Amino acid sequence: MSEAVRMLLRAVYVGQQEAEVEEARLKLSVIERQVMGLLLSRPGLMTKELAAFFAVQTTTMASILERLSDSGFIEKQKHPTDRRAIAVKLTPHGTTVIEGIRARDIENCRGVLMELSAERRHDFVEDLERLARKLTR
Repeated sequence: MSEAVRMLLRAVYVGQQEAEVEEARLKLSVIERQVMGLLLSRPGLMTKELAAFFAVQTTTMASILERLSDSGFIEKQKHPTDRRAIAVKLTPHGTTVIEGIRARDIENCRGVLMELSAERRHDFVEDLERLARKLTR
């Protein structure tokens, strides 16, 4: 199973990066893409919240955020309730980039899933969603 998951991830992420010249030019790591994706749905998170979510050290997350900020994908602001904290959100450019990446991911997933019958696709997606919910509790 672990090998199958690795191959699926490669098909969705690495294969797409090789095919998408613009995205490859951005040189976003997987975790940078994931951070941007989370900020798309949950703007204003603090560094420590992002670090906890991705199970990395706060200093590691700070480095990731610094790279994203230097690239113009995110901006940092004072947190509205915690004067010592910094809130992070996507810039308009960052929003456009991650929405484009997500759209290509969806298309790439559709291509991979077309190898299955309609019934098996439905069951596969339903099972993946069930596993994801279980793992995020």
